[in-house]
Amino acid sequence: MHRPLSVFSVLSAISVLSACRDKPRPPQEFDGPSSFRYIETQVGFGARVPGTEAHRRMGDWLDSLLRERADTVIVQSWNHVTAGRDTLPLRNFIARFNPDAEKRLLLLAHWDSRPTADSPRSRDSTKAVAGANDGGSGVALLLGIADVLKRSPPTAGVDLLLVDGEDYGHFTDAPGDVLIGSRYYGAHQAPGPKPLYAVLFDLVADKDLQLYQ
Repeated sequence: MHRPLSVFSVLSAISVLSACRDKPRPPQEFDGPSSFRYIETQVGFGARVPGTEAHRRMGDWLDSLLRERADTVIVQSWNHVTAGRDTLPLRNFIARFNPDAEKRLLLLAHWDSRPTADSPRSRDSTKAVAGANDGGSGVALLLGIADVLKRSPPTAGVDLLLVDGEDYGHFTDAPGDVLIGSRYYGAHQAPGPKPLYAVLFDLVADKDLQLYQ
């Protein structure tokens, strides 16, 4: 089975391509195949819809894995009541590297998956989204970066933010039930220096991935 070219293989090759002319090949830092396996692990939990057992297990796995890699891990836990009066237990994870640095970069992705497959291309709208690409790929990329930062601590500060409740509702029918974790993070800033800018990663494992400026 041939895996599609994705951002994981691209990142794996960046250091090589940047020094192909006369310089010796630098060591490869980002491990694309290893990061791709993080997607497989997530899908193995099942659909990570807030309030499900798969969602709880996924969150516990993230918590354990990030604590093994980051200098500091902050967990934001809260309950969100939806427009349909469901109560969702949610968690944001903030993994900090070089937490005392004043200059900081924020990298983020969402780790939940959609409760219904409502894309026009979906074959069965009664099922939850598996979330391999939408959710899983961004998380896997951040975990791969965490592996790199564990081995080579950064001189600047780096925060990896994994937000919850991104995809539960609908942007038109239930706008209060989407981007829940991002809004919570914005309203409940973690202590310490704020990031100078942020980069969001989502849907980065498409077979025909195209990244536009």
